[in-house]
Amino acid sequence: MRKAIPLLFITFWIPLNICLGQQRISQESISSHLEKLKDGVLLIRLNNIDEKVTELKNSGYKTRALQEDVENKETNEMIINSFKNLYNFSNYYFYNSRDAKAILNGDYQKLFINSKGELANANLEGKDIYSVEYGYASPPGSSGRYNSEGLLVKAIEDGELVRLNGKIFYQGAGFFLNTKKTKIKKSVKKMNYKYHVKYKSYQDYINNQ
Repeated sequence: MRKAIPLLFITFWIPLNICLGQQRISQESISSHLEKLKDGVLLIRLNNIDEKVTELKNSGYKTRALQEDVENKETNEMIINSFKNLYNFSNYYFYNSRDAKAILNGDYQKLFINSKGELANANLEGKDIYSVEYGYASPPGSSGRYNSEGLLVKAIEDGELVRLNGKIFYQGAGFFLNTKKTKIKKSVKKMNYKYHVKYKSYQDYINNQ
């Protein structure tokens, strides 16, 4: 008789917004955050599912474990290539999700990956730091009753993730029948374009005062 899938795996499929319920929401303006991000650093999360793969193998689901491991690595590669080719609004690094807690605690030693896939020592002292993750979420300010794939940006402040109050900080992936590769590319492209446009509009307003 086949073994039951441990309840543990259900947690990996919960939409992001359900896990965000207790996060503080920033009261700063969109323009303020864009200005900080422009001069700061965006940390791009790459998912690590080693524990999940191990649990699947130990439960007798070796084929599924291999499939999920391959799919996750392909998704991470898509994220890396999309940001490398389509994002230039700010400086950025990639990081492994297993290092998320250390990063929140301010430990940045050899935890980052550059666009070439190499470990990078990043000096983030005095920088405003933001994190972005691709997954299922509801746009900031929405009712939270629906979810779609896309990029959700949050600030890292005082050792915690802070949700940003503005729909521009969530970029949906477009038509649901698109391939994952297309969805990720569209999300990154929209994010980069909208940030540039909004930032320029803000700067023009300041210069004309």
